[in-house]
Amino acid sequence: MIRIGLSYRGSDSYERYSAALKRAAAACHIPMEVVWLGGAEQAPQPAETVDALCFTGGADVEPSRYGAADVENCCETDPLRDATEWKMLEAATRLAMPVLGICRGMQLLNVFHGGTLLPDLRDRNAAHRGSPEKIHGLRLAPGSLLAPPENMAWERNVNSSHHQAVDRLAEPFRATAHAPDGTIEAFEWRRPAGKPFLLAVQWHPERMNADSWFAQAPLGLFIASAAARAPASP
Repeated sequence: MIRIGLSYRGSDSYERYSAALKRAAAACHIPMEVVWLGGAEQAPQPAETVDALCFTGGADVEPSRYGAADVENCCETDPLRDATEWKMLEAATRLAMPVLGICRGMQLLNVFHGGTLLPDLRDRNAAHRGSPEKIHGLRLAPGSLLAPPENMAWERNVNSSHHQAVDRLAEPFRATAHAPDGTIEAFEWRRPAGKPFLLAVQWHPERMNADSWFAQAPLGLFIASAAARAPASP
């Protein structure tokens, strides 16, 4: 039985992360337990108790963490959440845990590793910010973890619900998916040899049809990496 830690639970909509991970684990025939490590109404749980960490979506990352200021008052931040998840990332790094970042989670990963964010996409918000039903195309880089199996028919659209994005990508990473306007939509290790699994996506796989490749791939790869890391059952 693997234990997947979810970094934060806020409103009822966060249950989608748990449900999507459980579906993906069942599809892979991997026994799994979901553990909520933090949330608006609970004390943080130690990251050391899980086999892998998924960083969920939500509030904007505090601009001061990447050397910026919210001069236009466009950010909605949660400094306590930032501090709590920062400690989780420190634990994940120390313990070489598999990590998946979704939306805010992707942005937090970039900042943690030394990158910066665009505090607001401005004119590009028309393409990216909105309800979970808003979609746009995706362009994958060669060799991406997200590349589908050869000859597989796959949908090249993802949902979009964000007004911030990666600006300067942290040095350890390479961008592996872009929106048509050039916005970075996914990244992974630049040099993955000897490193734990890490994948960050700007879209929300948990809100997509489970049959979509871009819902299946991030969650399935993450769960498989957690299963490979977890100690064998006695």
